[in-house]
Amino acid sequence: MISTSSVASCSRISRRHFRRSFRSLPALAVTVASILVSERSLFVPASPSCAARGGLPSSDYTGKARDSLGKTEGTEPATATQEGGSGNIGGEGEKDSEFWERVRRSGSMSWTCHGETNGQMVDKLLRSGIVQSEGIAEAMKQIDRADFVLTKSRAYDDSPQPIGFNATISAPHMHGYCLSILEKHLQPGNRVLDVGSGSGYLTAVMALLVGPTGRAVGVEHIPELVERSRAAVKAGRAAELMEKGQLSIHEADGREGYPDAGPYDAIHVGAAAPELPQALVDQLKPGGRLVIPIGRFMQDLEVIDKAADGTVTRTSAMGVRYVPLTAKDRQLEGH
Repeated sequence: MISTSSVASCSRISRRHFRRSFRSLPALAVTVASILVSERSLFVPASPSCAARGGLPSSDYTGKARDSLGKTEGTEPATATQEGGSGNIGGEGEKDSEFWERVRRSGSMSWTCHGETNGQMVDKLLRSGIVQSEGIAEAMKQIDRADFVLTKSRAYDDSPQPIGFNATISAPHMHGYCLSILEKHLQPGNRVLDVGSGSGYLTAVMALLVGPTGRAVGVEHIPELVERSRAAVKAGRAAELMEKGQLSIHEADGREGYPDAGPYDAIHVGAAAPELPQALVDQLKPGGRLVIPIGRFMQDLEVIDKAADGTVTRTSAMGVRYVPLTAKDRQLEGH
């Protein structure tokens, strides 16, 4: 039998424990806030011109490609309303299922491809299957990520890095995923648009892939980032391409694309749009591919293919968490 005094004593202990736990909540809140700030690329609204700002596979979907292959609906050309997906996501002549199986297998490696050097980081991305070709790996090795980040000691961490103005450079694994998805559209002589060029890193890598006969265009709406990214490019292996005009970075609203240099074989978008922007679909060549995160809190990295007849299909590649596309003033205000 439990006595009344014992119950009362237990009650007092429980109340004291609750009060102590409650008093610890402010400290817990501070800790959580500090974590959010350190990874603010996940939560701070950014603009379309934040090159892949902090994009990452979400914890629920990491590496799990959610195919809608073979479910093409609608046949109207060049519209942003078609659903489903078809086409060859992977390398030339490769079946979609084989490509996505490699993506699934590589998912557990996201966030783990750190390196002591740029080359070591890229080698880990290649071994993990996130980067799926030697060609992409070689281009990434030639563009030193350290030239494009503010904290040099963390340049080769597999995580987003802040670059100022509430913007980040994306995690290396997300760059690897997007380059792999776009690979067959990043061939020599092709045209590519990087919506939200931010640091300029991914624009420079894609410029090397399309080469001196191609054209790589970045758009960024924060003028200070435009200037800094141009300087970073000029310090590295893509400098000659910029000097000759095959690589350029412009101050512009990425939500509208950059029609002056289009149409494009490949378009990469580095922040989540609530809906597929029709302007970007319009600037995609027949046979071209667009990769873009779409959604608000729940987002998918979508692959948009435009067929030779202008028909547009959409494939959900994986669940992700990117910051949203927003206006420049809202980004600078931290919304």
